[in-house]
Amino acid sequence: MTLVSFPSKAELVTKGQRNLVPALPFCNVRLTSRLRKPGYPSVLNNLGDHLKKRRLDLGLNQKKAAKLLGCHATSVANWTRGTSAPRLAQWRRLIEFLGYDPRPEPTELSGRLLAFRTRLGMSQECMAERLGVEPGTLGRWERGARAPEGKFLARVFGLIGGDPRPMPRTTGERLKRP
Repeated sequence: MTLVSFPSKAELVTKGQRNLVPALPFCNVRLTSRLRKPGYPSVLNNLGDHLKKRRLDLGLNQKKAAKLLGCHATSVANWTRGTSAPRLAQWRRLIEFLGYDPRPEPTELSGRLLAFRTRLGMSQECMAERLGVEPGTLGRWERGARAPEGKFLARVFGLIGGDPRPMPRTTGERLKRP
């Protein structure tokens, strides 16, 4: 059995080694950390945080990001600060730029209808035409003032996808579902 002795602090300094902690021959550990860019958001709470993160990841300034989004740099600055929100027509390009929809996924049918329509950049008139209803009817569905029933409910779920049955509230109801 061989005893290993570590050099003294004086021996290390005379040899020009500034690392005063002896390394073990069997430890191959390297600690690394990625430095965040200045202004990089640590938590994504709103559209501005999502935009800023994506823009910094791509190495773009606001002007170049605006050109990719097809809008003015002032719009991107206002969205980042939260002083204004994108228009309906801008959401589609914004979602393509981010690679995802930054808005929380709605659980109610009214919110799902509105999110689907805005995600595609469709007007109420266009979506109402696709569903075979009046734009006012679609507006009431999106506000939650009314809900689609019967064949209209089937059309809605045929368009937006998902299950038209209400979500189960208890474990027993979940187990009964096929």
